[in-house]
Order: sequence, then C-alpha cells, then structure tokens
Amino acid sequence: MASVHMEPFRNKRILLVSPEAWGPMKISKHHYASTLAQEGAHVYFLSPGSSSATSFGTSSAEEHCPVIVKDVRKLPGQRFLPRPFRALLDAWSLQRIARRHGGGFDLLWNFDVHRFRSLRSRENARLRMLHVMDLPDPSQAYETASNADLVIAVSPSMLNVLRPHIHGDELHVPHGIVPTRSNEVARNIRRPGVNLGYAGNMAMRYLDHRSLLSIAEMHPLATLHLFGATEGAFGGSDTLPWTILEQYKCAPNVILHGSVHSHELPSLLEQMDLLLVAYDSGTYPNETRNAHKVLEYLNTGKAVLASHLADLTHLGDLVTMAQPGRPISELASLTIDRLDSLNTPERMRARKEYAALMTYSGHLKRIAELLDKIKR
Repeated sequence: MASVHMEPFRNKRILLVSPEAWGPMKISKHHYASTLAQEGAHVYFLSPGSSSATSFGTSSAEEHCPVIVKDVRKLPGQRFLPRPFRALLDAWSLQRIARRHGGGFDLLWNFDVHRFRSLRSRENARLRMLHVMDLPDPSQAYETASNADLVIAVSPSMLNVLRPHIHGDELHVPHGIVPTRSNEVARNIRRPGVNLGYAGNMAMRYLDHRSLLSIAEMHPLATLHLFGATEGAFGGSDTLPWTILEQYKCAPNVILHGSVHSHELPSLLEQMDLLLVAYDSGTYPNETRNAHKVLEYLNTGKAVLASHLADLTHLGDLVTMAQPGRPISELASLTIDRLDSLNTPERMRARKEYAALMTYSGHLKRIAELLDKIKR
C-alpha cells in the first residue's frame, strides 16, 4: 500500500468479507466498513452467502455506506475437496466479484474464517488480511491464517492460539467504538425505578437467559430492557427458543425492544442505570472470553455488570465482573444496591475516557502503518 498519510486508505479498493449481513444493527465489521468509507476508501462489503447466484452489487443510500455485495453459497462439501481445488474455487469466486465491481482489490479484509480460507492467488487481491473477532473453534481459522499477509485478533490469547499457523505478520487490535453523536435524540424509554439493559442478539447460544430472567424476577420494581433481534446470531439461522421467548414476554418488568438502529442505541443505553453482559462462561469459555458490547457500554459511562470475560479482566474498577463460571445473577442485588457509588460523575468519566481511546479511526491508523511495511 502507499505510504501512510493522514488518510492512508484513501482511494484504496477494499473487499471486506463479513459473516454478518449489512442491516440496521451495526457491529465491528460494519463500523470498520463505514469508517473506511469515511476515510475515502472504495469499500465493497461482501455479505454472507445467498441462494441467489446473480445477486451482486446493491448500493445503499446510507451515509458513508460501502457497496453491498451479496455472495453466492459455497458448493456443498467444498471444504472436503483437496486444498489445491479449494484454492482454485476461492480464486474464481474472487475474480467473479472483481469483474462485477471494476477490477481487483488492494486489500481483501476478511472477518470470516470460513471464506477464502484456501486463497493464495494475488491476481485480484494484492494483500490478504484475516481479522479474528470470535474464535470458538480455533482449528477453523488455521488455514485462513496461514494464507494471510496479516492476522489481526481482538485479544492476545487468540493470537497465541493461531501463532503456529501464521506465516505473515500479526497485530493485536482491541474492539473499537464509534463516538456517540451528540445530535442524536432518542425516544424516552425509562421506567420508574432502576432500569437495566442488555444489548445483543438474543439467539446466541451462550447467552445466559436463566440469569437475565432470574434478575427480573428477583427485582420486580426494576425494568429489564432487552435490545436485539431474536434470530440470526452471527449470520446464522438460529432463533431464540419460543419457550424462553414466552418467559420474557410473560415477565411484567421485561421489555423486548427488538433490533435497534445503531445510531439510536447509544442514547437508549445512556438511559439505563446498569448494563449487563450475561454469558454462560462455564459452558462456553472460548466464546465468552471477550465482548464488544463492553466497550459500547463503557462509552455511555454507566455501570456494567458482566459475566467472566477472560480477556477483559484488566478493566478492573470499570466493570463489575463475576468469577469464572459464575452467573451474574449472584452479583445483581449487591450491584444494584451500589448504583449510586458506581455511577458517580468521576467513575462515569473514567469509563468514557477509556472508551474514547478505542475508536475505529485510531485502530485504522495502526493497521495502515503495519500494512505499509508489508512488502509484496
């Protein structure tokens, strides 16, 4: 890539491969794509595989939105083919996308360990980068990492696991945050008493529904706000079991808000008194090592109660964290009783200051500096 200036990605053609489609609920992949577009890059956002073989190149009218590219589904059993054949199929797929969208790319920015995992050709992507946000099964990322020029992970532990398979450069980049827009005015959703909030897809298999329901039951004068869809976690087809959904609907002090636009979510979270991360860390230790939502929560300044997040124990007083394998319901009453001291102006300012250090723009500068040193 060209030398790093104030806008190192300007005019670069980037194919960003995401396991989550473009939609109203934005997470890391979407924020990186938007921030790159803001910095002048030509960004093509490749959504998960579709049954339509001809659905390509749909531009969005959203501000700072990349070109949305809908991928086609892989051939059944493709992962069982010999590696040379998989590499040819990956190269053909990339060539097909490039031809539909004006030529090859300066960078293939891959957030999906399952796609382009055997790609070695540089014909339509001069640089290949793997960006690991979740790693429930490390073995699934080994081949993709081995073919990347740069491997980025949100935690050092992920890099440690992948390091024997990394043949290029590596970089630890924590989760990022989009600064809250001060001109966003949200609807008032506060209820009398204590307001508790959880933001995230409700269909995630490692979400600790028992704790959330228990907290609502133990604190009938508090209101539990749940922000997030009840299906499609991580681009999959899983849905929240109806038995659990009915329990939430029947609880008088639980409000299911559904999917909320990412522009509105920060100001809704700011109306909460306590924000929750409820994971089953005992059953799913790998999936629950980290959580992007913690940074989004800290950006509001409000108190955070979280299950054990092994990669975020350094946050100390910024987050009240349960012991490994223990549910947050055990700490809920004590934490709610301490909200006045947890939400003092000083402690809220400390949380916001930490989050302000983790902007996507700042992360892009670090990534660009390393990409600039990779000579290919």
